[in-house]
Amino acid sequence: GHDPGWMEGADQRSAPSNHLRPGNYVFRVPAATADGIWNTTSAAVTLRLPPPFYRTYAFYAVCGLFAAGSLFGAFRWKVRLIQEQERRLRAQNDLLEAKVKARTDELANSVSVLQATLDSTADGVVALHFSGEIVSYNTRFTTMWNLPPEAMASDAALRDASARRTRDPKAFLARIDEIHTQEGEHFDVIELADG
Repeated sequence: GHDPGWMEGADQRSAPSNHLRPGNYVFRVPAATADGIWNTTSAAVTLRLPPPFYRTYAFYAVCGLFAAGSLFGAFRWKVRLIQEQERRLRAQNDLLEAKVKARTDELANSVSVLQATLDSTADGVVALHFSGEIVSYNTRFTTMWNLPPEAMASDAALRDASARRTRDPKAFLARIDEIHTQEGEHFDVIELADG
């Protein structure tokens, strides 16, 4: 038991016992007569000392449910934050796509107007990037030079087909190379082989 031996009670009517752990205990009380004769069987009382509430399975279960509920609540809160952020990003993306579409439509309209302007001029026009890439040309240019459509596929094809139609192909190609090294607009008079 809790106490290693018998405690002398004398005339005391209580038997304090400190720091008992939760569990079942038997409290035994032997008695003696006035003549000092002890009874052979002592009186016994069975006691059950319950644990404090914070050491019960019910308390552990409530704490576990609270922790699980907190984790679930935090998870749902985070999911809602992510969903809200995704909605905002989707709205921003839709707005940006609408702006890009409007700008693309404006550029397509500008290109159409530019091409219509090029096609309506009486002069033959070809626009080249500084890298030599053909940016645009009008049909008057291909007609004037009598160039097949494949000659407009690349700068090299255009140079080769054009040079064959000039009086001095070497001078023509040298002038083209010179133009490619200089920025700005260039205007030249070119003598064609057929006059």
